[in-house]
Amino acid sequence: MEESPSKAAEQWSSTTDDAVDAAAINEVLATIGDDLWVAAACIERILDDIELERKLLALGLAQTQKIAALAQDGVADEAAALEDEEDESLGLDASSVSQRPTAVATRYFATHETEARGCGIRARLLDMNDKLATYDALQKAHALSDTADTADVDLDPWADADDASIDEFVEAAVISLSQFISQSLQDSALQLAAASKYSAVQILLERHPKELWPYRFAVLRAVPEHVHPSDYLELLPRLDSSFELEARFPDAQSPRPLEWCESTEVVAAIQASGFPLDNSHASDQDGAVIEPLSAAQLSGWYCERALGIERTSGLVDVALAFIQHGASQGIPGLDELGEELSLLERLVYDAPQSAEERVVADWSLQQWRQLAPLAVVRAYLAQSTPANIANAIRSLVMPYLYVLEARAERAGSPDPGLPNRLLTEYLLEAPLPLLAAVFDASKPTLPTAQRILKDDAHMARLALACLYGSDSLYEWRTMSQIFECLPAWEGAQGAEEEDEADTTLASLGAFVMPSTTRPKCSSAELLLFFTPLPAFALSRALDVLDVHLDAGEILARWRVPAPLRWFLQSADDAKEQRAYATRMARRAGGGREDELENEDEWDALKDDMLKLATGGRGALKGPLGALQKEEVLRIFFGGLLSAGRFDIARSLLNPSEVQRPLEPHAVEELVLEASHEFYDNASSGNLHHGEMKLAYDCLSVAPQTVAIRKERDFIEATSRICSFNVRSRSGNPIAPIEIRLEKDRLSLIARVLASTDDAYKHSQVMLELANKLGVPGDARVYGMLADAALAAEDFAAADAASAKMVASVHTPEDAEVAWRTAYQLGRQAEWDDLEARLRLLGHAARLCPPEYTLDVLTNWKRVEKEHLDARKAAPRRVGSRTTPRKRQDATDRVGTAFTSLTARLQGIHVPGSPATSDAAARAIVAGGHRAAATLSRVAGAFPTFGGGGHTRSGSDEAQQRSGTPDLSNAAKHAFSRGVGWLIGDD
Repeated sequence: MEESPSKAAEQWSSTTDDAVDAAAINEVLATIGDDLWVAAACIERILDDIELERKLLALGLAQTQKIAALAQDGVADEAAALEDEEDESLGLDASSVSQRPTAVATRYFATHETEARGCGIRARLLDMNDKLATYDALQKAHALSDTADTADVDLDPWADADDASIDEFVEAAVISLSQFISQSLQDSALQLAAASKYSAVQILLERHPKELWPYRFAVLRAVPEHVHPSDYLELLPRLDSSFELEARFPDAQSPRPLEWCESTEVVAAIQASGFPLDNSHASDQDGAVIEPLSAAQLSGWYCERALGIERTSGLVDVALAFIQHGASQGIPGLDELGEELSLLERLVYDAPQSAEERVVADWSLQQWRQLAPLAVVRAYLAQSTPANIANAIRSLVMPYLYVLEARAERAGSPDPGLPNRLLTEYLLEAPLPLLAAVFDASKPTLPTAQRILKDDAHMARLALACLYGSDSLYEWRTMSQIFECLPAWEGAQGAEEEDEADTTLASLGAFVMPSTTRPKCSSAELLLFFTPLPAFALSRALDVLDVHLDAGEILARWRVPAPLRWFLQSADDAKEQRAYATRMARRAGGGREDELENEDEWDALKDDMLKLATGGRGALKGPLGALQKEEVLRIFFGGLLSAGRFDIARSLLNPSEVQRPLEPHAVEELVLEASHEFYDNASSGNLHHGEMKLAYDCLSVAPQTVAIRKERDFIEATSRICSFNVRSRSGNPIAPIEIRLEKDRLSLIARVLASTDDAYKHSQVMLELANKLGVPGDARVYGMLADAALAAEDFAAADAASAKMVASVHTPEDAEVAWRTAYQLGRQAEWDDLEARLRLLGHAARLCPPEYTLDVLTNWKRVEKEHLDARKAAPRRVGSRTTPRKRQDATDRVGTAFTSLTARLQGIHVPGSPATSDAAARAIVAGGHRAAATLSRVAGAFPTFGGGGHTRSGSDEAQQRSGTPDLSNAAKHAFSRGVGWLIGDD
């Protein structure tokens, strides 16, 4: 603005925008005499008040009206004066004839600077006045107001409502008048679009289509991506189908005729003269698109915009709406992207979500395009429940599958079975509850159009494959629901068809059998097996399935569930069925909280086990059909006994009204087997506690046969042995299982005697213990008692036990124990009862094998000598029929004979014990078995040897005590002859 010397100009310049009012405009600015200065002042000061700005612009236009008219006349005169001049004189070439008016005006303005500036100012004022009118229209349409939340306002929560001075909503314009006028229309449109003021942008486009047309796409880019296109449909590009080009904006509403100073040639001339018309210009002139786009370009723009929205913000529904709007405008090439976005939108927004947490899935179109079709189906139904899966398949999966089918057909590779195949692949791996819901929505009783699975045979095959391929152990009710939805084929089957069906089922059992290469047969593999089966084979398979489902429920009820395919695998496997029946019976009384309590429950278990063995329908076998009824009962009662329910077992084994379930011999075997099991598992031998008590009480269930009584005695013996604190070889208390496994059970008596110091005094207890152990052997037991008494140096008890031992000899084994025991006891030098020792050595000589006779006789000679010496020193008894001298002579003769015998034998063999005889003695003995046998017999008749196991009469004992010469001489004579024969003497 040029300087003005007037005081009014100075006053106007010093007035702030806030202080400008109508009076200031009329009384200060309007009074300045310089028109050009006043017009420039109207441009430089832009007010936010519409009326004041209108006055200011009106003043500026009034001041420049004369200048513009003068300039227009001057340019016209200049053009008339230059009419005959050549274009070269104006600086124009032949191709620039259309620029002649601009050149003329430029030439004029070069010499008329005031007119040039005035026209430029007027053109600016007209543009500003147009913007003012547009802004006024925006205000009247309420297109600029923005609602601000009062959350940012610091309100006093305790203030009275009547005193509240702040409105609930505060309205503020998103763009002020001064800003709107000072900046370009393009920038205003961008700003309004970014602020979601689409009605304001629409008004701008309607009032200034020419100015905003090149920047239409820049304005659309400013719209936030999250905004749904329905909010700004009027701003989106359209297709003019007549020309297959983008439709242009309609002409401006109420267009104002352009003045001469706004014409193109004048504006160019003014700018060429160095006077810029407008300092406001678009900030994105590089993005201007002047020419309308083709149909293909529009399609590309819509796709790019939709993909950008989906990629940046993930708003699939907004991107889809964008594509759908473009398609509704006839823009080609959007169908495939629209399909993809539509399917993806259903996955993101319509697919079932978990009830606990509904979260929009983080899917992208790029991920979607990489998914295999089956993965898409899984994604659609990932959070489905039995209540909504049928609807999800109808509304989500089937449309997707039909799209795939249509694409395959468009690609020239039709695949009509694709939807059914993909749905089947999903159902083969679906959980049973979801599968049951799908089958319920496919029942043959429903109209075909409503059914998900429409083919009855395929439905049966799929059900068989899924059920027999399932690992479920407890979903029998769900499996039964699936079975109830399956079709039923009517009509009787012939024998040939039944045989073929049974063969097929047998093959199925082999097919599902696990192997090293295939641990489990999958549902998909089973479907391949069932696919070629005809209807009659499927019907037979469904009958078998029905039986197996009933059996599965029974097994689950008794807490021994098995997968459904187990019934196929074990169909003819008696061993496997026996193992499962045993598990079933044992688990019922396994000591858990849910074990069976009363007779009715056990009886129900028995009935169910029998039903599994014989409960097939028609000719169909039950799951335990390979077992006989008696075997099943034995397994049941074995489990009952193992549970320790002996009272229930007695009641069920001996019913009062029906026939007994098992024969007595079978009951005996079961009871003994159960008792043995308890016994073997017992940690203590006390029959009043724990497993041993169960083993003992179990025997009361069966009749008391010989075998039962023997087992009872053995348990009692075990308890008695353990009560003596017998130790095992490891030093721990002996376990019952060690007692049962001991091969030489009499050794247990010895261990009892060794473990207790005075146990040898209780001979009857030990004998009874041996009998209960099942190894009666009185001689051997007495021998052990004698050994124990000897170890305790209780010679009297040892002698008494030895006497009973000798009297109990009946077998070679008894004799072996007896002579050794008698020999050991008779050679004890600490024992002063020489007569008893001689008697024992006599028994040893009579019972020992021939090879040990010399050893026994050697010891007998020594003891006999001691005995003779003792008798010599003893006083003569009154009433004896022999004198001391005669007794001495007889003794001397016997002693002399033994001395002579011993002297001759000492050169050959002088053994210390039966176990230490040297080789020479053994050779002599081996060479003289006949002599040794004769000597043994003679020694047995010799009174001094004790007469073996026979009891002497009273007279014999008296004669021995009195030393009768006749009997002694006869014995000595026989003895001398035997020994002489042995050593070769006469």
